[in-house]
Amino acid sequence: MAIIWSIVIPVLTLAPSLVFALPNVTAVRLGANHCNGYPNSRPSDVSGAGPFIFHPDQADNSSINDMKVGGHGTGLVVYTNPQTAIELFSCSNHSLYDYLSDLSPNPPRMLTFLTSEDDKQVIYSDLGFEPETYAHEVAGVRQDGVFLGSGNVTTWAFNLVSGTGVAPSDGYYQMRLLPKSEEVIGKILREGEFKGFLKIVPISAEDAALKITSEITLVICVLKVKSDQKISEIETAITRDAGGAARYESMTQPEGVWLEAVPQAQRVSHATLVARSNMYYIGMERNNPKRNYSFSSKDCLRIEDALQTTNVKTGDVYGHSNDTVFSSLSCEEQFRSGFLGFVTKVRERRFIVVDEERQTVFAVSTIDQNGTIRTLPELNGTGSPVPKYFDVPRGAQGMEAFQVRDNKLSRIEMTLIEVPYGMRSAFHIGDLVYLHGPGTNLTVASPCDRACLEGVLKQVALPGRDGYAASFADPATGTAGYWGLTKEQLTPGVLALRVKADSGKMTEIETIGVRAESSGARFGTLTLMRPPLPIEWDSSSLGKFNSVFQQDTTVSTNISQALTTSYFDGLQRHSSIGVPFTPECIHRD
Repeated sequence: MAIIWSIVIPVLTLAPSLVFALPNVTAVRLGANHCNGYPNSRPSDVSGAGPFIFHPDQADNSSINDMKVGGHGTGLVVYTNPQTAIELFSCSNHSLYDYLSDLSPNPPRMLTFLTSEDDKQVIYSDLGFEPETYAHEVAGVRQDGVFLGSGNVTTWAFNLVSGTGVAPSDGYYQMRLLPKSEEVIGKILREGEFKGFLKIVPISAEDAALKITSEITLVICVLKVKSDQKISEIETAITRDAGGAARYESMTQPEGVWLEAVPQAQRVSHATLVARSNMYYIGMERNNPKRNYSFSSKDCLRIEDALQTTNVKTGDVYGHSNDTVFSSLSCEEQFRSGFLGFVTKVRERRFIVVDEERQTVFAVSTIDQNGTIRTLPELNGTGSPVPKYFDVPRGAQGMEAFQVRDNKLSRIEMTLIEVPYGMRSAFHIGDLVYLHGPGTNLTVASPCDRACLEGVLKQVALPGRDGYAASFADPATGTAGYWGLTKEQLTPGVLALRVKADSGKMTEIETIGVRAESSGARFGTLTLMRPPLPIEWDSSSLGKFNSVFQQDTTVSTNISQALTTSYFDGLQRHSSIGVPFTPECIHRD
């Protein structure tokens, strides 16, 4: 079920159509090979810009001016339905991406032009050539706005496709960039096409954050009802995949097999339903291709966010990989391939709803990928490096529905959200996990002075990448701190850490890790289904570490609690009033 929160953006209606002639402009290239040609570019970082939107502008058919542009199928179209959620875009490392991953359960995908000279549509692919940004001049006078194009061309052709849009009753406009020659343009405009520009319009960070409330999302909700008809537990999860939600909306109802009562004679027991579902998790964990995977039927189908991912013969790539065979296989063939071996553990398996009448099971699990698997088997017989997304440990909460027919899995339908690696379920089953551990026989000095605390840090913290690190010591409380850059495989990050030593032992360790998230080939390292962030952490912009944090001093460093409290109070108030800053104070985020 998809639930819609709508934000209504006024647009012009389709009729009557007002026809105007497209002005004759000169396209002036902006931000060559950088993102600073796009709106909302960051002055200190030419590799990033956004968010922004696209809409038709100055079109021969003026009724489409200012309509929303977004994804449909494999590329961008102009939506005719004014209720369709607005879609955002961004630029990273001079490439164009969808800002919120609206068409995929995966992180944002790259947008490029088809390489066909006569059919330059913008599609979701990293194999085409990159769009460019332009200003317009008329008789040498710069016009307002930034426009999308390529090769000094910013003229597009638009053509209405009726009745097959994002919603069942909607149409949409296809759009393609026209060739450079004006003489050729007149000859190759197809029936029904008209010309216009594609304008790039900036959106504020606040409006980008507001977009979450206007997205179509997937909502999973499980209720536990006691015998007195009162609700005793509620568990919910929200998957921010508007593309998946739109696919569900277009389906209008579940596949009929999920709603059918199975004849009594064909049913298996409650325990067998759970056992068959659990075989799926057993098979996924480290996915040994030599196991017995006969627990799924020959016609088994798996659906991920309303997208079929088994027995698909289109040659589409699967997930973060470049493999084009996996989705074409059956459920059993996929498990026998060993391709899912990047899943190192499936834990917290909870079979919440077991419906014996319909022979279905709804289960929730935590799927761990610990970052140690460095190659994936390709189904064409050769191995390939694991995508950058799996450079670091990751966790996901999977929510899956299983259907059993003839004692085998016949349907698997799932969605997921990414969660911090190692996170426990809020509805943990079994004994509580004891986090302290057994300890060791190793000891440190007691009391632990500055040198001792610095030694403690070296035992638990990685040295900062490129020397970008600082350590802090407070012998009075036996506490040491560390702040430095990290690098896991190819993914940079920051580690902040606190260690406490008492009576010759380390008694507390507290850490916070921030990893750079980047879009790139096969979706880069972006967290799945995450909400948008107004500012991304980017390690390339840090520069040199402030040496003041690495210098010893004979001056008293006793900082009162009142001083630090005033700082946090000011941070909370968004005000420096009452906070004793020096004139030369430097603050870096």
